[in-house]
Amino acid sequence: MDNCSGHDPTLTDPTGQVEIIFLPPNCTSVYQPLDQGIISTLKTLYKSEMLSEFVNAYDNFDELQAKASQVK
Repeated sequence: MDNCSGHDPTLTDPTGQVEIIFLPPNCTSVYQPLDQGIISTLKTLYKSEMLSEFVNAYDNFDELQAKASQVK
């Protein structure tokens, strides 16, 4: 985590599975561009997956509509 005053310095993971390390002061500007790239890639992959799901649903529209009418 960065050294934001809102972060609790005594924060620990109760399960012990995650180690929390605080970054040195004034290094946020170095790491933020990395965050932007990761977030951008994640958004692109998510949008691609959602579009794929929409296309699959459109291709199977009759089947999905038949299943929906059975549920009613």
